[in-house]
Order: sequence, then structure tokens, then C-alpha cells
Amino acid sequence: MQIAIVGCSYELPKVINDTELSYVFENSVDTVTDVRVDDNNKNIVKKAYRLKNYKMFDPEFFGYSDSEIKNMDPQHRKLLENTWKTLTKYGLRNDSSILERTGVFSALSTSDYLTKNLISKGKVEYSTYINNIPDTAASKVSFKMGLGGASFNIGSACSSFGTALHFACSELDNNNLDMALVGGSRIISDSDQGYVYVPGGIFSESGVCRPFDKDADGMVPGSGVIVFALKRLKDARKENDSILAIIKAVGLANDGSKKSGFTAPGVWGQTQAMKNAYVSAHMSSSEVDYVELHGTGTKIGDAIEATSLKQVFNQDKLIVGSSKANFGHLDTASAALGILKAIWMFKHKVIPAQANYTETSDMVKKINPRIKIFDKTTKNDIHTVGVNSFGMGGTNAHIILMDDNYKPKSKFLSSKYNVPVFSRRKANHKEHVKLVKETLQRCTNDNQLRGMLRNLLYCSLEDDNCTWLTINLIHKNHVLSSVVVQSNGIFSLTDEREKNAELLKATIQPVPLERLNLRKLWVNQDDFYSENGLEHSKGDNYNNVLKIFQEYCSSMSYEDLLHCRLNNLRIDSFLLIELLNKIKKITGKVYNVTDFLNSNQTVDVFVKTATSLKSNKEDNEKELDLNSKSTPVEIVEQLQKYNSKYDLTVSLADVMKNNNDVGTVIMKYKKEKSDFDFITYLNGFYRERPDMYLIHPAGGTTMGYQHFFLDDYYPYNVVLVNFPFAHNEYIKHYDMAQLASLYKDAISSISKGRGNFIIGGYSFGGNIAFEIARQLQTDVSMSDHLKALLMIDSHPIEAYSEKAAVNKEAQDMMEREIIQNNTKGIQTANQFDKESFFESWTLNHKMLKNYSTDQVLDKKLILLICKDKENQNLMRKLHIKYLDKRRWQERFSKPISYSYIDGNHYTIYMDTKLGAKVGKVIDKYIRSLFVV
Repeated sequence: MQIAIVGCSYELPKVINDTELSYVFENSVDTVTDVRVDDNNKNIVKKAYRLKNYKMFDPEFFGYSDSEIKNMDPQHRKLLENTWKTLTKYGLRNDSSILERTGVFSALSTSDYLTKNLISKGKVEYSTYINNIPDTAASKVSFKMGLGGASFNIGSACSSFGTALHFACSELDNNNLDMALVGGSRIISDSDQGYVYVPGGIFSESGVCRPFDKDADGMVPGSGVIVFALKRLKDARKENDSILAIIKAVGLANDGSKKSGFTAPGVWGQTQAMKNAYVSAHMSSSEVDYVELHGTGTKIGDAIEATSLKQVFNQDKLIVGSSKANFGHLDTASAALGILKAIWMFKHKVIPAQANYTETSDMVKKINPRIKIFDKTTKNDIHTVGVNSFGMGGTNAHIILMDDNYKPKSKFLSSKYNVPVFSRRKANHKEHVKLVKETLQRCTNDNQLRGMLRNLLYCSLEDDNCTWLTINLIHKNHVLSSVVVQSNGIFSLTDEREKNAELLKATIQPVPLERLNLRKLWVNQDDFYSENGLEHSKGDNYNNVLKIFQEYCSSMSYEDLLHCRLNNLRIDSFLLIELLNKIKKITGKVYNVTDFLNSNQTVDVFVKTATSLKSNKEDNEKELDLNSKSTPVEIVEQLQKYNSKYDLTVSLADVMKNNNDVGTVIMKYKKEKSDFDFITYLNGFYRERPDMYLIHPAGGTTMGYQHFFLDDYYPYNVVLVNFPFAHNEYIKHYDMAQLASLYKDAISSISKGRGNFIIGGYSFGGNIAFEIARQLQTDVSMSDHLKALLMIDSHPIEAYSEKAAVNKEAQDMMEREIIQNNTKGIQTANQFDKESFFESWTLNHKMLKNYSTDQVLDKKLILLICKDKENQNLMRKLHIKYLDKRRWQERFSKPISYSYIDGNHYTIYMDTKLGAKVGKVIDKYIRSLFVV
């Protein structure tokens, strides 16, 4: 086994970074804290290892509501947060092929928070239960981080992390994974209350952990979270990852029945675990420089471990120590702490003095006189460390770690680089850039600096906010003397990567991360508990129901929530069931989950309807000033009046189908027109004609279609679907499927029950038409009437497989292409709001790059392909592969019909004459399909 640790993140008492960790180890600091407890129980020990921010989280960053986080185990929260830090800090998130083969192995114990803070309030919802059990922690990380490998929690009590590490390494060794994340998280929710000492138990009466010491009287419970990223050593070296340590082997064994009792430690099982590790590593235990003890600090536990060590190690002097003296007992995560300490020792070539140590106990001396514990921090060229991790019940682990002596020698020619700093949040971006600049300027190691530059240039995930830094390396006598960092200019990411390919030879070094906006989200043990989670006002049902929506959708602004359609709410199904049950308790009305998910109503309209006792018919008649007993002549007059007033096309047949209820029909069509204000009709709308829907290309405007159809009459309706610019505040959070769902609802509201129709569009319009058709398959009444799809020079889905974001340079080049090809056209770049256009254009391209489906449609496709090739340089800047557009055949079970048209991708939409030719080709196809 040769497994490399290529990244880590941790949160420990009084420690959240390498500087603080070094201070603790170098100065033998015990991070335990005195706590104030108003209790006269003499057995309460007023000591605790407390994490600084364990009650805090950034829900918006990870896509959660406040309510979800308040009801989620902090062990889950911190595991997720530190996994993100590990992957991002060490540049491990940019290769989707590796992430798809990345597994998560967690080591969490039963949730303290669930049993002490949540269940104590009464019955908990199922979503709360699944957000607190250890079983779901690893899969939650995989879901949020997009990881496709095996993901599960492993429990073997105190040895859980060591056991999890064993399975992670095995999966890598067997080539089942390309990367593994192993995380241990242990958080005591009421640590500020101290702990109870039980005479004869394992916990310390003094509140001080002293493993192997003459004054040892037990362990002290601790809290902490540690996450490691692992790869096969050969892969890590090939990719020049930052190798923190090498795992040579993990030995496992169980005591079986060879001990005095189930909870007692056993010599045989501990010894066997250690021996198994060295056999597996094909090495002798005598090669070990240091052993990190399990170190319970109990008399019997220390004696058993000393005996086990004697049977495995025969060094004249066996140097040992335990980080439990610094941070307490982390339970399921305790082995992770020992590994972290080993990494620190490898880096600094130091064996730290043990905290709280005075003298080795007489029993340990007698059992194993070769054991040596340092009382002074000592320089040591340490290369190999063994880590013990023994579990309550008998599952024992021993981990062998080695320093990485491999130092690649690379020569770098350049002394000037341009690198980007990406941040998700605009408000935090300036601070993030400043932190990166300061870190680069402080660096005095040439290789380390280039490793950070490589991380920034090649490993960063492109995000909404970007600042480019120009780095100048100043050398004197071939040694780095200073670093000058400036932030000016905008550069092409593709060009800079091509120009600075030599940086790929540098070993990746961690870079500063964007700050998270942590907020306290916590249910205290003595909090008043409302079954609905929020206080409700008597008699104010509208606001009471709206508060429930706010509780479950707290990441949305008030205005966005009001105008968000129910079928676009991003809420987990279990949470949705809870939400509807809570609404039922207020309104007495039962709502079906499926109907809710398919509803096109806004939240505001839904809440008003749910809390209203009036009939819709009464409301409609009052608003329109109608007489419920209208004569046929009056109905015709009313139709003419309100069709004219609201620009509707309601027919007498529509009213007759609804029992002559003019008000309901008028309000229905009025609401649809308001809801779908992005729909326009090119040459009027005639209900007896079939419909052809043309969806906007990237950028949102349908103006180019106007010169496809220049005649006054067509035997079908040309319905244009524009981008909904007016609703961009919430549309900007949509993906392709969600935007398609909105358009699908608009199409259904117009065409349902009226006959045949076609959907399609130019470029992006054709791609989203495919997704709309895919969604329509679940509605037979609509799908059966969809005669064909029309794609006008639309790129296949696979063309957008490169996930790189669109940058400013690509936007500028695209704008020049539009203007250059628009000399004869009716449309110019200044005829619409340029800012809105590019915002929509960028969003549409992002949708394309994140869209994937394996669906094959049983529909006819009409495909028009431009004869002239696109600007290849622009394609490269946009990270779009140039593929044969006939590849769309793979997505259709029926043979596709395709024709080549004059012009290129941009001229057909910009040039009036070329557009008119395209329109004639389309018209010929459409007439044949509709048989008109």
C-alpha cells in the first residue's frame, strides 16, 4: 500500500490553522478550558475542550435553509465545511472525472445534539432524524460536493477513524476510487457544562489528561473535526499534488473474547493490529521513529497498551507520546488527531514534549522500561510514525505513516505570472483578494510560491467574482528575495494557462480560502419549542403560512420567495411534506405533494388562496363587474370588451366549455398572460391554428426571428419565447431543467387541448427545446401533439462538456462577432439593454455547461446546419467543442431530418437576407408536418 495524504482541514479547541497548531505542540499546551457550571454536584468536572464556532454555520453557501441547519447535527455541519475547505484549499475540485470517482468515509458517533437539544423538546420530524444520524453524514458530503464514489459512515467506537481509513485505502489500492475523503467529527453539544466523573470510570476526576504519566487518572472528553484527502501515491506524484504524508499500511484486529470483559482493552487484539500493519507494509517495526499512543490515560488502559507495545517493538528506546494530552479524547475521530500530529512532526522535524507530563508511571516503567516520553520539544529527523487507535469493544487499528522524501527538481524560466482569484460572494471578494496577496507577498520559498500560483491558475473553480493578480518574482543570486503583487488588468484564463504551462511542474501548495459568513444556528436545551418552528400570530393566517415558507426557504429573499413559483422551490421532499403538514394545521386544508410540485402558482398566490375563504367565482365577478346571469348576447359583448381590454383571445367556445362562466375564463387567461409575460406572438394569435414555439438563443432576445418570418400570413402561430428578464432576480438561480420547466408550463397553458405544435429555436433555443420535450414526455396529452423539434445550428450537448465559466474576454469577442456580422441586419448590439443581454447570455451558457442527460427522445428532429464554420478562436474562448451537429441523432430514436443553410452561426440570425432564406426552409418543413 502506497497512499498519499494530499490535503487536510481541521478545527480543534483553540486551533483552526497551522500557526495555532504549531503553538500548541511546540509549547506543550493543554487546550482544556475551565467552565462555569451552576451545579452543586461534586462529581461534575468543570473542564471542557471547546470548539470556537461549533454552533455556527453558513447555510446559504452550502444551499441550506436556517431551519435545516438548526435541526442538523453540528458534527455533520463541520464535516461538510471542512471537506469543502480540504478540497478547495489544496486544489482538488477542478477535475470532474476524479470527483466522480471520489469516495467519502466518515467516522461520526451518535449525535449529542439530537439527544440533548432536539429530542428533549418532543417529537422530531423525519428530516431532523436523517440530518442527525451518523449514517447519512458521508452521503451528505457527496451530495453537496458532487462526489460519485462509495460513501458511508464507519463505526467502531474510538477506532472508527482508523477503521474508516483502512477501507478508504483499500478502495484506492483496488482502483475502485481515484480519491478518498476520510473525515472524523466529534462534537459534544453541551461541553460548556463540563462532564460527570464516575468513580472507577474512564473519565478523569482532575480534568487533566496525562497518558502514561504517574498522575494519570483518566481521559477528558474532547471535540474536534479533521478531514484528509487521499490518493494513490503514484497518482499524487504524477499530478504534483501536495503530499503531506504517505500511508504505508493500516492493520486491523479485534480482541475477540481474549480479554476480561467486553469494554476492557485486550493485549492480543492490540498486538495483532500492530503486527498486521507491519506485515502488510513489508517492513520491520524497528524502523519506526515514534509511536503516537492511543493513550487513554487510565491505569488499566495505559498498562495494556504498554504491554502490547513491548510485544511488537524491540527498539532500545521507543519514543511515544499522545495528543490526547493536548486536545482530549476525540472519540471516533481520535486516530485523525494522531495522524495530524505525525504530519506536523514530519513537516517541522520535531518531536514535541508531551503536555501535562511529569514522570512515567511506575507500572508502565515496570512493564516496558524501553518506553521514552519527551518532556522537552526535541529536533528529530523523524521519518516513520506508528499511530495506535483502539476501540471500545475491541476493534483495534494501527496506522503506519512515512514522510515523503521525494522532492521533484524543476527549473522555472518565468519570473512573472498572471493568476486569478475567484470568490463566490461579491461582498467577501475584496477581503479574499487581499488575503491571497498578503500570503503570496510573505512567501520566501520559490517552489512553495510557484505551487500556490499553480493552484490559483490551474486548480481554482471559476466563480462569479474574479480579480487578476500580476506576480513578479525578484531573485538575488538565484534565491527568491521578494514578491511584488499587483492587481490590474483582465486576462484570458485559457491564454494564461497555455503561456505558463511550466507551473504544472510545481507541487500544489494550499491557498487562502474565501471567508464563510458564519451565523449562530442552534437550538438550546432550554429553548421554548414551537411545533411549527416559528411563533405564529392568532388570526393572521396569511403571515403565519408565509412564515412557514420563510422557515424552509430562508436562503431566499422575501421578495424572491413571494414571486417564486411552487414548482421552482428548491426544497427536499421530506422537508416539503413537513411544510405542507404545518400549513394544514393552520388552514385545515390538505395539499398533495405532486400537485404542489407541478403547480405554476407563485408562493404569494398560493398563500393567499390557502388562507382565503371566498370562492374564486365571486372574486372574479366582483373584479370584472359581471352579472352571473348574463344572456348569450351579453356574454359575447363581455368577451369583446375584456379581450380588447386585456389583449386576450378568449373564444365563445372557451366560455361554453366552462358553463358560460365568463369571469373564470377571462381571469384564467388574464393570469396566464401575466404569469407568462415573456411570451409574444409574431403575427397575431389564432386559436384554431397549430403553434410553432421559437425559444430565444443565449442572451434572451428573439428579435432575430423577425426576419425569418417576414410574410403577413402563415397557417400556424409563430410564438416567441423570450428570456424572462423581468424575473431575473430568481431566474438567475435556475439551471437548464428549471428554466425549461417554466417554458414548458407556458407552452402547456397555450397549446393544451388545442392540437399539434412544434418547439425549437436557434442555438441555445434548440438545446432547451430538447429539455422541454424531455419533460413533456410525462404529459401524454401534450407529448402526443408535439410533432417535432426544430434546431437551428444548435451544438450537441457534448460540446459543452468543459465546465469552465465564460469570462469577460469571451464576452467582448462575442460582441465583436455580433457587430461584425450585423452590417446588413435589423438588429444592433445597442438596441437592447446590453447589461441584461450579457447577464442572460452568461447564465444561459452556464446552464449549457452544467446540463447532462442520457435521455433519447422518440420524436422527429428537424436540424438546420450552417455551411460556414464558426469563429474557432471564439469557440475556444467559450470552451465549446466543435462537434458535428448531426451527432444529435444519438439523442433521437427516429432518423433526423437535416439541411445545410447558407451563412455561419451568427450571420443567419443577424443578416436579413440570410434569415429570410432560413425562414423559407423552416416554413417548408412546418407546412409538411402540419399538412397545411
